[in-house]
Amino acid sequence: MERTKVVKPNDGTILWQKTGGGSFRMSRRIIKPGEKFRARPDEIPKGFRDVVIPLEPIPEGVVNAETGVIEQIIPGVSPKYTLKSRGGGWYDIVDSAGKIMNEKKKPLKKAMAEQLIKDLER
Repeated sequence: MERTKVVKPNDGTILWQKTGGGSFRMSRRIIKPGEKFRARPDEIPKGFRDVVIPLEPIPEGVVNAETGVIEQIIPGVSPKYTLKSRGGGWYDIVDSAGKIMNEKKKPLKKAMAEQLIKDLER
């Protein structure tokens, strides 16, 4: 009887090794010191990234957990902010979706509103 190796489709997992002392739990598994394991990059908690090292290159983008396909990150569009007059010298700051960005929806004077727009666009 010949041995065969079952090749699984790329499910987005890469090989990691735990370098630090102690163990940690990850999705109902206990990872011990020195152990090599397979996991998706989004499964490793940010707090444990200093005690595990990837043994394979981390793919660019985000891995879809259901399909295992690496989805590329598309940069978003920065929001646009405009002044909308309430009358009497008071203004609201409105984003491109129409949401009022003032704190507690209180109107602002024009100089304060323009300064807030500059701060929001940074």
